[in-house]
Amino acid sequence: MAEHTPGPWTVEYDDDGVEIRAAGDLMGTIIHGGAMDANARLIAVAPELLQVAYLAVEMGWGGEHHPDCDDEGEEPVTGCICGLSQVLAAIAKAEGRA
Repeated sequence: MAEHTPGPWTVEYDDDGVEIRAAGDLMGTIIHGGAMDANARLIAVAPELLQVAYLAVEMGWGGEHHPDCDDEGEEPVTGCICGLSQVLAAIAKAEGRA
């Protein structure tokens, strides 16, 4: 799998919409529309979110299964290992493994 372009990524506005850039290189353009600003910010922060996810895994975030947590991990209780499984699934998507 190819490595992604390292951050920070930035959001820059022009007449056509919003550009997402990394080290001055154009990563993508979002044309004017309803959720344009929010989508651009989310895309631009993706490299930082991935690094935070790696950090959560390295720090052993997740602990043990909490009895109040549902077994599917859809509504994990703070500190429950079910939350870690969601982080690992997101990392797998980002790395192209899911």
